[in-house]
Amino acid sequence: MQTGIGMNVKLIHYWTDNSTFSTEFAVAKANLVSAFPAIPIIDNVAALKKGDSIGQSIKIREFRDAFPDYTLHICDVSILSLQAPRFLAVIYKYQIFIGPDNGCLFLGLDGKDLQFYVIPNQNFEGFAMRDVYVPNLLKLMIAKWDVDNTFTPKDARNMVRPILIQSPGNEVNRKISCIFIDRTGDSYFNITRSEFEEYNAGLPFFIRGQNFFIEKISNQINDVPEGDLIAHFPWNGYLCISQNAGNAAQNLGLYLDCLLLLQLKQPI
Repeated sequence: MQTGIGMNVKLIHYWTDNSTFSTEFAVAKANLVSAFPAIPIIDNVAALKKGDSIGQSIKIREFRDAFPDYTLHICDVSILSLQAPRFLAVIYKYQIFIGPDNGCLFLGLDGKDLQFYVIPNQNFEGFAMRDVYVPNLLKLMIAKWDVDNTFTPKDARNMVRPILIQSPGNEVNRKISCIFIDRTGDSYFNITRSEFEEYNAGLPFFIRGQNFFIEKISNQINDVPEGDLIAHFPWNGYLCISQNAGNAAQNLGLYLDCLLLLQLKQPI
């Protein structure tokens, strides 16, 4: 299990689902620049449904390995009103991630082998950047970014762990469900590349919907003509159904939790 280590943060990645036109975005960015004037800051806005922890985790999977060592990722994303406002820190491959304790970090970082830490939230009044992230990050900076000796380890038994339910199947048929649809209609399903390769073992297959089927995995959307469908594994590693120059969700009637059939062709 990887634990907290001291490091020298060289880059801050501010990632949020607040619009760049919002007051929340402007104030949060001002808080960051005021607190850390000597550290470069990159901001990144995700168009996500508020509180969508699975969507948040998918986006984390897309950027988690794209940044250099000693990057601090501030995942300033929303939580549902019914969720307790708790916050976490975790070390992932010489990078620090902080964000809400809603499962997005655990699922986005494949967190079963990672040690998570509790970020104190006693001063939280509704604005995480001002009330929680900045004051605790200033303490962490004084401690030379030593997470292990600044925050309290989170008991693994109390972790919020989203589970992507796998539908029952057999050696030939398996149902897969839609877990996220982005604003372009790309639709993601609850099977990763490694799980897919283990299941189909190189055998021919179909991915079947009510009004379509796909029988190969492509590298990128431009591998097919405009208007055609494609099954591929983007950076986040989940199976994605897309349409070149089209909206797959809209045109195929895909929606959250809808089921497709992954079917192996019977050997002759």
